[in-house]
Amino acid sequence: MSEVVVYTGSAFVIREVFSRLPSSIPIEFSLEFNDKGKTFIAISSPDYPGIISEARTMEEAYENVHDAILTYFEVPRACANAVRFKVVNDPAKKMKESNNILLRRIEIKRMAHA
Repeated sequence: MSEVVVYTGSAFVIREVFSRLPSSIPIEFSLEFNDKGKTFIAISSPDYPGIISEARTMEEAYENVHDAILTYFEVPRACANAVRFKVVNDPAKKMKESNNILLRRIEIKRMAHA
């Protein structure tokens, strides 16, 4: 059984991992239809093309976007518990001539070591 190492607040992790993360990331949540006509939420970032995911609900979408951000910026799983996300509602914007796209900003914060 592998042991999971939890973030310890080391200066190395702060310098090497958290320095990669921006303070916020714009995220688009778009309502789409699959081949069977069922809806899903497509998730992407206009500023970071590799941040992509999908979900069935907005709650799942927020969880998936957090995972996508951590993966994109190569944050080790052991450090992920020290990163906190906050969804910020930018002024209601309709984008790309569609009423089905929401733009939200995800603020990223480093938790203080306990």
